[in-house]
Amino acid sequence: MNILLINWQDINNPLGGGAEVHAHEIFRRIAATGHSVTQLSCSFPGAEAEELIDGIRVVRKGSRSLFNFAVPAAYRRLCKEQKFDVVIDDINKIPFYTPVFVRKPIVAILHHLFGQSIFLETAVPQALYVSAAEHFISYVYKNTNFAVVSESTRRELTSSGVRLNNIDIVTNAVDAQ
Repeated sequence: MNILLINWQDINNPLGGGAEVHAHEIFRRIAATGHSVTQLSCSFPGAEAEELIDGIRVVRKGSRSLFNFAVPAAYRRLCKEQKFDVVIDDINKIPFYTPVFVRKPIVAILHHLFGQSIFLETAVPQALYVSAAEHFISYVYKNTNFAVVSESTRRELTSSGVRLNNIDIVTNAVDAQ
């Protein structure tokens, strides 16, 4: 398969964290089995525009603070270069709303929603932006399949209006080697 992963940051981004490690560990293994994986992520100071990391072609566009606005145009440019079979929308921070502009199958990955806790984590203007963006997930992603990491995340999504039959739990794992 030819897979496009959209994640805010890639594994080499100095501001990356658990979401980036999670995505990288999954998709480097998928790439190792022979599938083509392209990751679209934001750029950062000193980053190459494109890089191959553990079999994943990483394409960087836009800044961290405006990456979600760069995604639709970057997606269209990538689609001119190659045909993707599936798009993985890794929702962390702000949703990309891929169902609005992607006409391929989409799988959304979600660890959690911020909900009201975002108001404890950041300034009010940013918190309002994140809260508003999350509010529209159930409308924009209503026909999208989700892979979530826990029953509590499944409950968060269903309580926001996402259909239960569109949500599968894929728990996190540890590589004990």
